[in-house]
Amino acid sequence: MLRYMVEIWEAKSKKEKADELPVIVPLVVYHGKDRWKIGTTLGETITGYKNLPEAIKKLVPNYKYLLYDLSQYTDDEIKGEAQLRILFTTLRDIVTKDSKGLQDSIFRAISYLRELDNKQTGIEYFETLMRYIFNARADLTRVV
Repeated sequence: MLRYMVEIWEAKSKKEKADELPVIVPLVVYHGKDRWKIGTTLGETITGYKNLPEAIKKLVPNYKYLLYDLSQYTDDEIKGEAQLRILFTTLRDIVTKDSKGLQDSIFRAISYLRELDNKQTGIEYFETLMRYIFNARADLTRVV
């Protein structure tokens, strides 16, 4: 994550010749099969960080990042616009559900798409969703 932050700052300073760096709030959206097991600060991943003297800790980056572990959220807990609910439930279900569970998730996504005012956008979003699912899950096959 630190590398991504540095890349954003480098791009900002090179492209815009900015003297100041923008604020970046680090955020991890996790959608793995298992629960997130890594701490939520950079220091927790640095060997021996917690044993360093305070004077040294002040010199070592140790930011905290926000973590959203999608595997912990139920359908009812995932709120927001239709596109966001589709994205988060699909990311969660793509690795945690069997084929039947994923099929149920796809039907749920279709019901969310009905909430969109622009039907063309909904169709495009659905096409993108299906491409993602078929590319992410090798165990799914198309019936022709």
